[in-house]
Amino acid sequence: MKLRSIRQVVNVTIGVVLILQILHSNGKAQERPFETNIVKLNMLPLFIKSYNVSYETNLNQDWSVGIHLNWRPKNDFPYRSKVESYYTDNDIRVRNTSVSQYAITPEFRYYFANGSNMRGFYFSSFFQYARYTGETTVDFTASVKEPVFLVNGGVNTYSIGAGIGHQWRFGNGVYLDGQIIAPHFGLNKGRFEGKNINNVALNEAQQKAIENKPNEFNIPLVKLDIRATGDQIEARTKGLWTGARLMLSLGYGF
Repeated sequence: MKLRSIRQVVNVTIGVVLILQILHSNGKAQERPFETNIVKLNMLPLFIKSYNVSYETNLNQDWSVGIHLNWRPKNDFPYRSKVESYYTDNDIRVRNTSVSQYAITPEFRYYFANGSNMRGFYFSSFFQYARYTGETTVDFTASVKEPVFLVNGGVNTYSIGAGIGHQWRFGNGVYLDGQIIAPHFGLNKGRFEGKNINNVALNEAQQKAIENKPNEFNIPLVKLDIRATGDQIEARTKGLWTGARLMLSLGYGF
């Protein structure tokens, strides 16, 4: 994400916080000493057409538990053309790639300040299950008649992680949650299947070429195994998985 876009997100978030503060301060509900539940929307994923909502509730003044739900509908993705170009060579051409994703992330937090009540600096530990699905078209360009395959499938990932962040309360139940260091590590397992869509079968040389593709491309951590016949391709993934969370969430406490 470009620095200009990040600044825009911060400015919009601060503006919404101030508006919610003004509207809430005009209400007649009696203010509690602090809120015990917070619902939040992560503003950053909106720029890539993804949606992340979360719920947090306190266990006591120092500990809280929460859950994050992330969903990205089937669509293209940032730098798609560069990714497709990387996997395109003299044998195959990759095009029309789309991806979707959802994730469920339960989380525990410890707030460092005594009696913080879900405010201030915190340490979080979490588990994340995520499902990534994709679809792409693969053309075999090394022959006069090009076999064309539609490939789709998905990868399941299971990871654990930890992070640090800071949560601000702006009065009257309005919260801002920022988390900048939250790596996670785990395992992945996936399966993709390609079916011929133009009735032009792969010859033996093409089958061997596609099965050798994992040796040609540098795919970190993930082990990829491909099997091909004349009219079908199967790819399986397994191995390690890693990622990181970045969060700037606007919340409301009750």
